[in-house]
Amino acid sequence: MSIKHQIGLARLTNRLEVPQTAPIHWEKTRIWDRWQEEQRPVVGAVYQAQREKVIAYVRQLPTPITALELCCGTGRLAYDLLNCPNVGQLHAVDLSPQALATLNERVRHHPRAAALETSVVNVLQFDSWPVLGSLDLLICLDALPNLSWPNLPDLFQRIASVLKPGGYFIGNYLSSENIDAHTANKHGRLGYLRIYGRLMIGQALAYLSPDWVGQRGLL
Repeated sequence: MSIKHQIGLARLTNRLEVPQTAPIHWEKTRIWDRWQEEQRPVVGAVYQAQREKVIAYVRQLPTPITALELCCGTGRLAYDLLNCPNVGQLHAVDLSPQALATLNERVRHHPRAAALETSVVNVLQFDSWPVLGSLDLLICLDALPNLSWPNLPDLFQRIASVLKPGGYFIGNYLSSENIDAHTANKHGRLGYLRIYGRLMIGQALAYLSPDWVGQRGLL
């Protein structure tokens, strides 16, 4: 067993053996569940406020809207998008079949469930996106930081190409300017110090021998 597995740095420093964009990463129900995240004591309020802000913005857009949510996960945002009367059709895609199964189960009794279509899609395989070129709105929340940087320029170009003239894109991204505040909000001050302490250890070991800590993560 390598040192990186013995001391856990592959897990603690966002240095992953399998890229998060690979389907194999999601085979064992590695699902980011916003429904659960919004129940957490500190970060839950942050995620809830983010979702409510997005929904309030969508509600004031012209009607009718054909929308696509990339990396929808288990569908907390998609559920609320169905509650927006101006959203006529919603397409939700994700790499994880387990996440989409959870989404479909949660909206099964929603009065507007027929307006939702879901499909398993790797967002980096651009030709697999549904309703190309006919979108009024595209949303991608809390997913872009998990995609590798070299893919982002092409991804943003693709987003622009699938939107109608005057269409809307809603997304967020962690940068060097906001990642500190995000981490502190999500994990608290002590959590922030623990995470960055581990990252510093990982960086020090990577400097001595990259093989000890594995490949760089995508964040």
